[in-house]
Amino acid sequence: MDSNAKICLLVCAFAMAREFRPVEPFIAEFLIGPDVGLTEKQVVQDILVISTYASLVLVIVVFLVTDLLRYKPIVIADGVAGVMTYVLLIGRPSLQMIQVEQMFFAFFYSSDSVLYTYMYAKIEDKTTYNQITGYVRAAVLSGKFLSGFSSQVFVTLHQAGTNSSKLPLVYMSIAGMTTATLVSLLLPSVKHTFYFHRKTEAEVLQPSQAQSYGAIDVFTVEAETLSHPIKTDQGSESSLSTNDHIASKVIKYLWTDFKESFSNERVVVWAFWWSVGGAGFNLVLYYSQLIWKEAIEQNYPNMESMNGVVDCVYTALSAVASYKVGQLNVEWTNHSNALLAIGSISLGAVVLLTSQLKNIYLLYVCHIILTLTYHTMLTVAEFEIAKQIKESCYGLVFGFIMFVNLAVTTFWTVIIVEDTFFTFNIKRQFEFCAGYFLVIGLYYLMKNIQTSSRRNVQFNT
Repeated sequence: MDSNAKICLLVCAFAMAREFRPVEPFIAEFLIGPDVGLTEKQVVQDILVISTYASLVLVIVVFLVTDLLRYKPIVIADGVAGVMTYVLLIGRPSLQMIQVEQMFFAFFYSSDSVLYTYMYAKIEDKTTYNQITGYVRAAVLSGKFLSGFSSQVFVTLHQAGTNSSKLPLVYMSIAGMTTATLVSLLLPSVKHTFYFHRKTEAEVLQPSQAQSYGAIDVFTVEAETLSHPIKTDQGSESSLSTNDHIASKVIKYLWTDFKESFSNERVVVWAFWWSVGGAGFNLVLYYSQLIWKEAIEQNYPNMESMNGVVDCVYTALSAVASYKVGQLNVEWTNHSNALLAIGSISLGAVVLLTSQLKNIYLLYVCHIILTLTYHTMLTVAEFEIAKQIKESCYGLVFGFIMFVNLAVTTFWTVIIVEDTFFTFNIKRQFEFCAGYFLVIGLYYLMKNIQTSSRRNVQFNT
């Protein structure tokens, strides 16, 4: 087995195990049920908001140290954080312990994209990026599907209603996270990275020097040179600090890549929607289980939740939709405003319908439509952005988008979830999110009309 195939296999195994968290489709029931015993208000205002706030800070920290530590340590830490997330749920934990648990989950969530940047840095053949990325995405979706399937089988066989114990699902999640951590230890180390440990380029060293140094990176050459006094033409020693010089070089590389990526209007269009639209989706996703639980308790008191089935269905449909969208020979950027307008308005309509429904089966259908629509649009956004930027910029660009996404999510969390300015129950929160998506859709609709009018004027002249 060649090195690329080995890396791909290990990365896929890690990705699949990482997504095997059967307790997640029932996490709200677990926290409110007999295993923990929190109230719905505590879950909304004291628990879920912690991971939102912590992720906003940790996503920056993770991005800054990932390249410095050469990826693998962060991948391992990601697995360990996943293990701790679920270990801390054992033994009827206190509110304070659950809040600590949410900090570990925030790190786990914030390091979600590290696996992809590890893969891009480790695999030399750039022509295989698309193919291997497809394998990893398939592994992620397979893990989610198995997770949802396993959780639903448990709930159905044990007739575990909304107020029944879900503790075995926590143990299953720990097993998945432990497997992911063990696999991460087998990942080959990364020698060269995109910023702190760059490879030698032809213009950096003279041919004779390049031959003597061999395949080492710029970081090493600079460190060896700058760690000793450097004589200038006048015989004076350079006082430039090695660390300061390296830091300035890294900042220069980061700023150059950032400016180059976001000066591209096509990148900005998709990145803006991903940031603001993704924030609205986060708010809906975080609290969907609570609205389902409320509907079941009020109208179906003897029914077991089917949250696992919902996860299975939308994962499978999203996988098919993502594949089909990728196969379409469409220049999506030429129709970006129209697509984002239609998609956002559709999301708003589905969320608004969700806020008014009491039938749990219709609520499940709405959630499947919502997630399918969002993930299809997200797939288009991802590969349209990826087509416009360099491979070395993936971590920077997607990390920045994730940061803005979390910043907007945090802002709306403070406004509508924590009752800072308004008192919103779950239904009102969904109504707000529906209006939020509709405003985004109207914005892109106006942009589409403006762009079409401009094209017509240019055509007529």
